[in-house]
Amino acid sequence: SHSYVNYWFANHPVSGFEYDRFFGPAKIIPNQFYMLHSLEAVLELVKAHLAISILSRWAIQPQLDAGTLTARPLTRDGIPIVWHSVARETSRDNQAVVLVQREIASSFAVTVKSRKPGETGQVALSLPSANLRT
Repeated sequence: SHSYVNYWFANHPVSGFEYDRFFGPAKIIPNQFYMLHSLEAVLELVKAHLAISILSRWAIQPQLDAGTLTARPLTRDGIPIVWHSVARETSRDNQAVVLVQREIASSFAVTVKSRKPGETGQVALSLPSANLRT
């Protein structure tokens, strides 16, 4: 049995993610869960053979290219994930916020949709699934 380590901001398995999608249905429970706040720390534990992790391929592509990690797909088509970029209502005209949102969208090759004039509430940019593979 392996320890499972993840880059996350919670100290317990989070509903809707790895536990619900993989561990629960397979009736496999890692002997320990570690929730770290540093991707680099997660990668070091994995490289040292002290833990396993489920990560997006794009997040570890440099290590895969360098041959310091190996990855195995967990599903045939990857795991669809919807990403959102959210900013305060008062930031919608802030060019820095707009530029960051556009850069994020272009990284995932999606179209940026503008909010409708007069709409109130949070500014959100929905980034549809890019069928990221883990």
